[in-house]
Amino acid sequence: MITYRLIVIEDNGTIPNGMYTYGKTAITPELAKAVPGNLSRRGFNGETLRVGVERSDWNEGDKSPYRTVLVEMEKTPGEWKI
Repeated sequence: MITYRLIVIEDNGTIPNGMYTYGKTAITPELAKAVPGNLSRRGFNGETLRVGVERSDWNEGDKSPYRTVLVEMEKTPGEWKI
């Protein structure tokens, strides 16, 4: 099974750790953009951060994905309207 979700990406390319850094899980990248959940683009210093789409590949019955990759990312913060 394959799932997608939005993630927040800091300027240095890392994903900040926190409950507002991930969107809701969806079955397509387009749906992931439509259901951002509690995703927050604001960094700790108030700056606007970029958003990307993360793809996770799952084995049936497993509780965690065996592979997760970044498949798409904004070029500039705020480029995508979510």
